[in-house]
Amino acid sequence: MTSKAAVYAVNRYTWSLLSSRGWEKVNGLTPIVPANMEPELAQYSKPFIVYGTASEWPGPMWWLQQEQCAYTIYSPTVSVINEAVRVLNEAFIRMDEAARDVQRHTVLTNDAGYDDLHFKSFEVVSAQSAQAAEEEGGRQSGLVVIKYQYTTEPNIDFEVEPVP
Repeated sequence: MTSKAAVYAVNRYTWSLLSSRGWEKVNGLTPIVPANMEPELAQYSKPFIVYGTASEWPGPMWWLQQEQCAYTIYSPTVSVINEAVRVLNEAFIRMDEAARDVQRHTVLTNDAGYDDLHFKSFEVVSAQSAQAAEEEGGRQSGLVVIKYQYTTEPNIDFEVEPVP
């Protein structure tokens, strides 16, 4: 199995998409963080994304891992949220082509720990444009939920000697 979670490769690709459209790091951090890091970014006025993941049972195709990732996009500006929702929706709705692009990005970044990770397909489960400000400080949010499938090579030796 890969030494790094697949979502990290997806996040790196997502960051490349958004940073090429003017998104900037927030206080030195890439602004795509798990929920426990949200307070570190909430004090700044730049846009950021909080993500969460869930694994799905693969059924009889145990080798094909499936996950969903929910990206909640925060910004004080509706247009920034809607542009991010549009970009992510268009990038990940392309199924096999999206998997090819994420895979290519993962290989080109040459990051150790992803060598045995192979993306197979992506899809957008839902995409929601900016919603009314409900957060303290007037932040508005949008949401993109993606689902992706990938394979990895197991690194566990399942052939063991019987125990007497």
